[in-house]
Parts: sequence; structure tokens; C-alpha cells
Amino acid sequence: MQQLINNLLKYHNHLKFTFYHFPPSTCSWRVRCALYFYQFYPNLINNLDNNPNLNNNTFQIEHDKNYSTIFSNNNNHFNLNIEFKNISLIKKENEFENYLKINEMKQVPSLVISTTSIHGNNENNENQILFKGTQSLPLIEFLNDLSLQLNTNLNNQQQLNKNLNNNLNNKSLIPKDNLLKYKSLQISEIINSGIQPLQNIKCLRYLKKNNCNEMEWSEMWIRNGLQQIESILLLENNNKYGNNKSVGNEWTIADICLIPQIEATMSRTRINVEREFPNIFKLYNELKDEPIFKYTHQNVFI
Repeated sequence: MQQLINNLLKYHNHLKFTFYHFPPSTCSWRVRCALYFYQFYPNLINNLDNNPNLNNNTFQIEHDKNYSTIFSNNNNHFNLNIEFKNISLIKKENEFENYLKINEMKQVPSLVISTTSIHGNNENNENQILFKGTQSLPLIEFLNDLSLQLNTNLNNQQQLNKNLNNNLNNKSLIPKDNLLKYKSLQISEIINSGIQPLQNIKCLRYLKKNNCNEMEWSEMWIRNGLQQIESILLLENNNKYGNNKSVGNEWTIADICLIPQIEATMSRTRINVEREFPNIFKLYNELKDEPIFKYTHQNVFI
């Protein structure tokens, strides 16, 4: 990781994140939430948050367009570009040859970090791929570690240059407390391995091809997972922990897995989440309009 950090710092004015996703994909949404949380998201969001005269409801991000973003730690800034690439699972663009070079499993999301054109003597630095990764939960953990390492390096650099001792901006979706970490990963994995893979497009196509009822299949596995999460949230409430998030009172990986899954469940199945899973529905209702979900929702991408 440190070698990657060194390269990122070396080329920080010539870096590009390319995020390959399918906007309706819940796996893609999780990672978009992490990109937002860790300040790797288009900088124009700051303009919306800081200007009440702008209409947040008309916020849009175009595909195949470079956006600037600023990763900041106190007075230090780290500039880079980010581009979103739409890989339509409906059109089977995930099976195109050019995408197979990015993700041989034909899945979304994928993240590539590369250098952009650098004017200098060393031509080998141009368009160099520094990182290529897939799978939503490992990508979220990667962004978490990347953010923490960048913060540490920027802070050390600031202390050397200015002899300052500012606090690090060490926010994290992976709790440092081991019990909270376990609880957040527990909920995340119930969704990531126990619900989503069993009702994704590839799986449903196979069921349809073999004359199976896709809706009944999906609802069975979604209910199976949500019942477990409902029990977890009920236990937390009965213990009077006073949580206002899935686990504790801070954003965790559990939140950015749960809210996309619930929205997909409510819009794509016949499951009545409010009636069957009241604790989950209450949490969803409280969190769904937060900026981390509003600015990363599928509807903002055109």
C-alpha cells in the first residue's frame, strides 16, 4: 500500500479515478457511497452544499466526463480527476471485450487508478495504471485504507513543512472498535453474500431460461437475509444502545450496504418492508435522504 501511496503523491496533479458501474446496481451504489464518504467524489457537490440557492434535486453527473475532486486534510489538498463509466448490464456491456480487460468476471463495479498525460522527460509515466480492483466490499476497504494512508502522509508532510500538529481527518466506514467492526461486517456480508448474488441480473436470467419463477426466488432470499438483519436491529434496540445508524451512531459499511438493498427491494419486489421488517424500514426512512445516498443515487447519473 505504501508504494501505491508514494506513486499517488508523486503524480497527485495527474491522477485519474475511473469508476466502472451500472447505476441501478446496489453493489455499484455501495462503492459510490464510499467514494463520496472518503472525498473522492466530484467536487461540484461542495458547491451544492455551500450554496443554498442551487437546487439539489437537479444535481447530475454525466458519464464519460472528467470531474475534478479535492481530497483534503486540514490545509493540505490532493487533486485528482474522476470519471464514471456506465456498464449496462441490461445491454450486456459487461461482456464486451474492452471491459473484460478490466473485469474478467464480467461484473460491476470496478475501479482503476491511473496517471494522466504528464509533460516531462519520462514518457513511461503517461497513462500508467497504478491500481485496478473489483468487488464492492474489498473496494470499500481499499478506499478506507487509501484515505487513512493519504491522511497520514499529508499530515506528516504538513508537519515537516509547517511544523504544525493538526488532527487527522481519520473518518472511517470500518469501525476501530472490534465489536462494532464485527457487527457492521456481519450486516454487510448478509447482504453481500446472502442476498445480492442470489437475485442479480445474471442469476435471474439463468432462472428465466430454465422456466423458474424469478420473483419468488428473489423474494425468498431477500426475506431470508432481511429477517436476520431485522433480528440484529431489534436486539440493538432492545438493549437500548440508542443507535441512529445500523451499528452505533457513526456511518459504517453496514449502512451503505443496507440502504441500497432496501431501496432495491421496495422498487423491484412485492415485499412490504414497512410491514414485515419495521426496524429496517424505520432506519431506511431516517437515512435514505442523507447526502451520502442522495448524491450517489442512480438517478443523478445521465
